[in-house]
Amino acid sequence: MAECRSEALLLRRIPYGDTSLICHFMTESHGRLALMVRGARRRISPFRAALAPLYRLQLRWRPGRTGMGILLEAVRGPAWLPEDRMLEGLELLAVAAGLYREGDPHGYAEVVMVLQRLATGSLPESLHAAVWHLLQLCGWVGNMDECWKCNAPVAQQRSMYWQAGSLVCHHCGRGREISVAFCARMRDVLHQQAVQMPRAEHALWKHMISSVLQQHHIRLAGGYQ
Repeated sequence: MAECRSEALLLRRIPYGDTSLICHFMTESHGRLALMVRGARRRISPFRAALAPLYRLQLRWRPGRTGMGILLEAVRGPAWLPEDRMLEGLELLAVAAGLYREGDPHGYAEVVMVLQRLATGSLPESLHAAVWHLLQLCGWVGNMDECWKCNAPVAQQRSMYWQAGSLVCHHCGRGREISVAFCARMRDVLHQQAVQMPRAEHALWKHMISSVLQQHHIRLAGGYQ
């Protein structure tokens, strides 16, 4: 079969046999796919330095006739994030790996977009905002201006509620109380304004993200478990 080429991001690496890897990539032209990388764990393998997450990669591979393709070449380009944001970038990639399944043609442009958002702004606000934006792109969360069930404006409510992964007004349900002021600060952060949120609100936003992932049966290790 004809060889394929694409720009890509590495999502995860899985040891295979004594010397090889199975690597999951998010590619610009083919979406998410898994490729066998033969001999990648050998000391002299050219793949050892190239296959790093959070770098712009140029891949060349041979598709499998019935199964997994074989990676033939990987060239590592510049990093998507500064060194001091790499840990947060790995958390973001873990979420992306749960959102986009193998064979999904989407994902590359979306992940690149949110990585660029993560590169600026203060932490942890910029990480929560990047993950939230990725969930928005998947259609899993709405905006913070209205009830997600009846579209009642948040500004007309005394408080909102977080119920089973959704923001609702008091007419549509009850749950964990969400202040209108917190909704406004979330909107400001999502619009990339410089906002410092209290620690309690960081924990609340993280809880909201985790509950959305759980509603879609995504279980993650690490920050958003």
